[in-house]
Amino acid sequence: DEASDKVANKHNITSLLSVLNKTIISILLFSIGLAPWLLFTKNNLFIFILLLETALILLYSFPPFRFKERGWGAPIMDALYAHVLPSVLFLFLILSEVTPFFLFIVVTWKMLSGVRYYLNHIALDFHNDKLSGTKTLATQYGVLALYRWISKFIFPLEVLFVTAFFLLSLFYTPYVIPVALFLLFGTIFIEQILTTTTTASFFVYNFSRITIDDFYQKVFPIALSGKDLCGIAQTGTGKTLSYLLPCIHQWKYNKAKSIQILILVPTRELVTQ
Repeated sequence: DEASDKVANKHNITSLLSVLNKTIISILLFSIGLAPWLLFTKNNLFIFILLLETALILLYSFPPFRFKERGWGAPIMDALYAHVLPSVLFLFLILSEVTPFFLFIVVTWKMLSGVRYYLNHIALDFHNDKLSGTKTLATQYGVLALYRWISKFIFPLEVLFVTAFFLLSLFYTPYVIPVALFLLFGTIFIEQILTTTTTASFFVYNFSRITIDDFYQKVFPIALSGKDLCGIAQTGTGKTLSYLLPCIHQWKYNKAKSIQILILVPTRELVTQ
């Protein structure tokens, strides 16, 4: 991603490293990740899953395949290697026997969870990907469409499958129950809100799913996309700020001092704001 990040003026730490340093670091990280599995298990299934995960990462990242820029192939591939396969590994590690139905519940739930996380991720990178010409679902359909997919389809199904996972876990080892409870409450009570922040820090990215007002959720994606917008809501819902933040975000410093933002307000109170 170095070339596209450079076009988008996005910081990429690997651009500061030599090819040799990148190679050494990559091999080191790969070895650290693989070592525990090779040391503590000789199970052929584990080895196969690890090799499959490695292959999926390569298919996702590198040309000529580069599923990262292939529409729905991107979130599916990302969910498989980052969420589904690690969960399957963990499942076979802690349980002596796994039924096909229980495996189906876990795989489906983690697939939904992985797709949601990925859509959040590309929503964060929407403007950078737009600038660099990177094709993603966010640049193709818009951030608002992603939010609709998450809120209307992906998240409700995710809650359904994580609930099924919790109920089925009651029939397995008691060690699974605390984990299942944590995941159940974490999924249901932390509302999965799509963030539209573009220059997000690591902290902001990880907490991008905390609830914000409905008005902000609906206004930000449209305002940031540059489309015309008329928002009507009750007093105190955050209308003023929801207009101003996207305006300020898109404002560019100009030595010519040309007008970029024009705000018309009907009352002294709003003038003061």
